[in-house]
Amino acid sequence: MSAKEMPSVSPVEMDRAEELLRQHLRLVGMKSTKQRSAIVRAFLGAPEPISAHDLLYLVKKDDLFIAFGTVYRTLKTIVACGLGKEVISPDGATRYQHERNRCLHRHLICKDCGAVIEDQKES
Repeated sequence: MSAKEMPSVSPVEMDRAEELLRQHLRLVGMKSTKQRSAIVRAFLGAPEPISAHDLLYLVKKDDLFIAFGTVYRTLKTIVACGLGKEVISPDGATRYQHERNRCLHRHLICKDCGAVIEDQKES
């Protein structure tokens, strides 16, 4: 399945996640590129934790010139900005899991008492 065909994340969620990544890249003095955008979209579309090699396989379907190093460094940036986390699978391999709710959840504020409640429903 191509990165463009992955249905698990809405276009609004993708846009929000990409904006968070762009903000982080600016903050650390890095540029936002089409390749990084393709990588984050494929990563967020993955239905389960994914290895850097499997993610490379997905994005190479759309761009043969993306290198493993670009995927690996982008995954590290995705983790650093909070869109994902590293997980170690039972076989000892490192995989990456998205954390979409971190940037996409809402806070509900009670008008009576001012209490803040996290709404975990996806937008």
